[in-house]
Amino acid sequence: MISDEDDAVLLDEDGYPTEWGLRQIRGGASTPCQFVDLVATLWWTPQLICCEPTRTAMGKSVMQVRLATGGWSGNEVVIAELDRTFFSLLYWQSSHRGGLHIYEVPVAEWDSGHQLGLGALPGSSPTAQPASSVGGQL
Repeated sequence: MISDEDDAVLLDEDGYPTEWGLRQIRGGASTPCQFVDLVATLWWTPQLICCEPTRTAMGKSVMQVRLATGGWSGNEVVIAELDRTFFSLLYWQSSHRGGLHIYEVPVAEWDSGHQLGLGALPGSSPTAQPASSVGGQL
């Protein structure tokens, strides 16, 4: 039998997200910054993630998060889980052919804990505890 401690591995030996790792996405994180940090730990080649402050066409200050899957199926699985979260519901801006996904988080909410404490959307069965941040801006 596998213990809970053995299950607490984000990636398997081939670099694909484990079921436990995907549950961490479903469980959410306390801030958008921490959530993106969690996604980065599950992402094959984190160089395909870009976070940078910018302004929208309306002049609003946002942290733009650009995730490119690079065609890798493990990253596509992460995006599928991410699409079922409040992070996606609140901040998704666009998805493009070739695997580019863009999210815009208002700068005032980037490090705010009140937005993402709700976990995953109904029907996605959030079972994991929130993940802790692995750092600041990517």
